[in-house]
Amino acid sequence: MTKTPSSQYYNTMTEAHSQQHNSRMAHFSHNPTSQAGSKISTLIPADASRFPPPGSKTTQLVIRERPSRPQVRKTTTKPLPECELPQRLQSRNAIRKPLSKREILHRQQSRKAVTKPLPKGHWVDESTGLIFTKEDYVRSCEIELSTVRRMLEIVTRDRESFDKVDMIDVDNICLANVDGAWMDMEDLLTVYREALLEYRTRSERSPEEDQHIEFLESKINPVLAVHHGLSLVRRMFYRLRTRIETRRKFRRAGLPMPKRLEDACYLLEYLETR
Repeated sequence: MTKTPSSQYYNTMTEAHSQQHNSRMAHFSHNPTSQAGSKISTLIPADASRFPPPGSKTTQLVIRERPSRPQVRKTTTKPLPECELPQRLQSRNAIRKPLSKREILHRQQSRKAVTKPLPKGHWVDESTGLIFTKEDYVRSCEIELSTVRRMLEIVTRDRESFDKVDMIDVDNICLANVDGAWMDMEDLLTVYREALLEYRTRSERSPEEDQHIEFLESKINPVLAVHHGLSLVRRMFYRLRTRIETRRKFRRAGLPMPKRLEDACYLLEYLETR
């Protein structure tokens, strides 16, 4: 069989590649101390005849070395002296005194009180964080109602306005008759305002009518002062009644929430005399 020029060229190139490969392997096997030889000798055995010649169709595995990471130099920072630290850090780093036996016992009891479930009739108050009993809430409700009565006492100090209004006895006024007195002042103000509006809207007024207007104005001013004071008491009570904290106190104390100032007066008398 005659060989074509192309086949002769292929065989010649194959032999040249195989000789070059064998010479390289021989060089690496005789020089194991070299850098390249030491790396490849660990991957390829000395017997290179077992490897297929170059140009064969077998897949060759190319192993690439991973580049080494640069070593990061560790730096150590020394802590600042105590005198150079800020004031808040100096207080934190200050040496604490050892706790006494009483303080240690108090902390242990506090931890037990937090983790241990509370007995019946005891609650952790949301506003103060303290443990309250039913009696504590009863006392707190009494204080809440007494503040409303204290507001009425402050309002009635203006005896001059109350003395000018004959419909209210300032000496015997209490929370029970505040609503009734306030309604009387409301009706009296309505009468005075309608009369003043009637006289002031007239196109022509006589001197007697002007004097009557001045008399009505002198009468309406103390009524306005008394009405304003009683309104403060009523507003304070109804604002206190709508607060969630106050309603919770009355519920835990087992007391009915008063709907009117009259009910608050009777409940306060009961709490003070029990």
